Amino acid sequence: DYQKANELYDVVISLPSHKLPKLWSITSQYYRGIIAFHLYREGEGEEWFDEGKKMLQKFEHLAKLSSTNSFQSKFLLLQAESYASSCEIINAKMVFEASIKSARD
Repeated sequence: DYQKANELYDVVISLPSHKLPKLWSITSQYYRGIIAFHLYREGEGEEWFDEGKKMLQKFEHLAKLSSTNSFQSKFLLLQAESYASSCEIINAKMVFEASIKSARD
């Protein structure tokens, strides 16, 4: 349930320990992006598209800094979600497939 996942994200982000850079913080931001794009496509408001784009930009930065595919595949998946949310189905499909390939490599 994406609504429940979003509520739990809000709880976690409000905790003081969330201000420290940790792996689970990066993971929660990744899921936040997926949740945001989904909620946008479900008609929950433009702010969700903006939130998804914000997470996409973070992972684009991480993918550029990282020498592994771990952030690249996540960036590509968020990019595909962005395309899908913008009704760019052909681009979404191509980037979804690139994300899968990147995750396997």
